[in-house]
Amino acid sequence: MLVGGISLLGDLTGIGRYAFEIARRLASDEELHASFYYGYISSRLRASESGEGVGGCISSAKKRIARCPWAKKALRRLLESASFFYPGAFDIYWEPNFAPISALCAKSRSVVATVHDFSWLLYPQWHPVERSSYFKKIFPKGIAKADKIITVSHFVREEALALFNLNPDVIEVIHNGVDHSVFHPYHPDETEFFRKARALPRRFILFVGTLEPRKNVVRLIEAFRRLPARMQAECPLLIAGATGWENGDILRLLRECSAFAHHLGYVHNRELALLYNLAEAFVFPSLYEGFGLPPLEAMACGAPVVVSRAGSLPEICGDAALYIDPADEDSIAAALEKIIEDREERERRIAAGFQRAALFSWDESASRHRRLFLSLSKN
Repeated sequence: MLVGGISLLGDLTGIGRYAFEIARRLASDEELHASFYYGYISSRLRASESGEGVGGCISSAKKRIARCPWAKKALRRLLESASFFYPGAFDIYWEPNFAPISALCAKSRSVVATVHDFSWLLYPQWHPVERSSYFKKIFPKGIAKADKIITVSHFVREEALALFNLNPDVIEVIHNGVDHSVFHPYHPDETEFFRKARALPRRFILFVGTLEPRKNVVRLIEAFRRLPARMQAECPLLIAGATGWENGDILRLLRECSAFAHHLGYVHNRELALLYNLAEAFVFPSLYEGFGLPPLEAMACGAPVVVSRAGSLPEICGDAALYIDPADEDSIAAALEKIIEDREERERRIAAGFQRAALFSWDESASRHRRLFLSLSKN
């Protein structure tokens, strides 16, 4: 089988994380014989956490031009166009990133595509213009070539059925997972060493996500502003995540509120797990999610979770999280105050969170992907 690997070229957030976690569990499968397409075809999984680098010069170029729309478009076309020149054929082509590449579809007997959300269609204002325009152009034709469509939640499946004329039997829901070998409670000596090394406060509220409109960071900071000064001082807000786009208001607020709000930048998995371990609570006020992985990772590490009642998040977090209205700063502030001040509430959420996170694993998710791929290869 051939796995689309372009989403693996760069820091592994969101779709790249999903593609990596599934692909690395399938890479050595003797029945699937996986190869990977990065603009060239390789038998090796090349991603930032695989030990094989991040795809060499292609990844470096992708990072350098990330903020240049016309250059991003040119690179995307280059990576996709290169597929025309590969003479091979495959039983299965799996595209983890929404829309399969036409030339690779033509070389494959069966095509599978994973759809993560429809924010690019429903809320184009949350995306760069070139991104939403690109998906609107290529998604309908690309998804029509898929013999099977994976959605990462029932929420996304229902959106897919409502928005496109798709056969329900073609869509299979396979939830994302948690890497429990990384995201779990750590020994206090290790977390304390990390705290001191990074000069982290004794108590803090943690948010993890890219600085972009959909993540609702402006309202989060404004809600934090409403907390009593004592709480702000005793339990500041730490924000971990890539810089993203359309983030001028966020960066301005971070400067204004530097006494209690701090941006840590992109954090790799190991340090992210330690941050979850140390957090007084994890807050995720996102306006829309097709799945929403950080809340589950936080739960697996023993952090009580405050999360939006929006998108797929109630489906994923169940009864384990304390829910907020993401459009209401008072709702966010009230939940933050409760989770900071009420120890019994934190303990209830921690216990429920461990149980909830245990229901999700990348091993189980990969196993379900494997069964789907093998069923197609034998047809």
